[in-house]
Amino acid sequence: MTSRERVAAALDHKEPDRVPLDLGGTHATGIMGVAYNRFRARLGLPPGETRIFDPVQQVARVESDLLDDIGADFLPVGVEPVNWRDAALPDGSPCLLPEMWLPRDDGEGGEIIVNPLNNDVILRRSPESFHFTIVGPLIREIDSPRAVDAYRDFIKIADRPFYYDEKFDSVRARAERLRRETDRSLVMCFSGHIFAGAQYIRGFENFYSDLVLDPGFASHLMGTLTDVFIEEFDEFIAAVGHCIDVVQLADDLGSQRGPQISVEMYRRLVKPHHARLYRHIKSRTDAKIFLHSCGSVHDLIPDLIEIGLDILNPVQVSAEKMDTAALKKEFGSELVFWGGGCDTQKVLPFGTPRQVEDEVKRRIADLAPGGGFVFNQVHNIQCEAPPENIEAMYRAFHENCGY
Repeated sequence: MTSRERVAAALDHKEPDRVPLDLGGTHATGIMGVAYNRFRARLGLPPGETRIFDPVQQVARVESDLLDDIGADFLPVGVEPVNWRDAALPDGSPCLLPEMWLPRDDGEGGEIIVNPLNNDVILRRSPESFHFTIVGPLIREIDSPRAVDAYRDFIKIADRPFYYDEKFDSVRARAERLRRETDRSLVMCFSGHIFAGAQYIRGFENFYSDLVLDPGFASHLMGTLTDVFIEEFDEFIAAVGHCIDVVQLADDLGSQRGPQISVEMYRRLVKPHHARLYRHIKSRTDAKIFLHSCGSVHDLIPDLIEIGLDILNPVQVSAEKMDTAALKKEFGSELVFWGGGCDTQKVLPFGTPRQVEDEVKRRIADLAPGGGFVFNQVHNIQCEAPPENIEAMYRAFHENCGY
């Protein structure tokens, strides 16, 4: 099968010639720059460009020679940086960073990014960290429905990183070229954070309080985010809709032990906004809807299926109630599982190659039967993952991916 044929079968809950494989097909299924450079060296590939398209998570764009080496079936289509500058990763290895990504020294050996609107620190990387962490509200002035309306133009760009300066005409040209020149399945990397977007704008503590103390305001903010995402989706789908197979959304709803909020609160305050966005996407494309949501989301899966979700990622197997065999038995006829192929909290970074191989074999056995499975590790491969373990993961995949 070609990659597109293989993917189409798997997403329709049929068994293709083998399980489809993803590395870097979305913004949440890739590999951090430090691990990427080490893995290329392990495979004997020449040093690449190592474009860190997501400097917050320090995630690298996976180049075609590595995709060919591991047999990947997907490519991303999204707005990206246009201009790049030479830089170094936290371990000193070379990379390219977006030209507009200009962190400041925090005076303590780390780096910060400030909001140009008010000079508030919004992202920080400590000296010990490989990636940046969100700190504080994105903009403190958004504290009422009136302020939401006043800052609507800012909200419209809040989900698109400021260092992504590409225009849709360029994205369209790239999508058409990839569709024409490769047989890989194309993923529209859209994101559309509604719940998480409100957390970023208000700050996590503030927004959790809003949900309890001022649910009308919280709903107005999420509703405005939904409005602007629908507007942006229409622009995006007009550019690339004829080329794509999957629409990637992202909205973290889970924690290690369960949903971040109660199922009742999700249904009352968040689900209506998700449903409106999903319904609009379904009205504009036949592409499958993919949701990246970390943590234990088991209790929300029936609601997500009800509103039109086709694909769940990353299948965080280390979280409670996220056992792959149980998930497949309960939801496998209705939901595609994209991920869950190898735990990235403990096994891939800290296990032995043999433990990695055993993990991969187990997860494929749980999730592959009947189709409806795309192999990917749980979330982006972190810097701590030894290259020999990453190699073991793909070796085990190819030894066990057939039907």
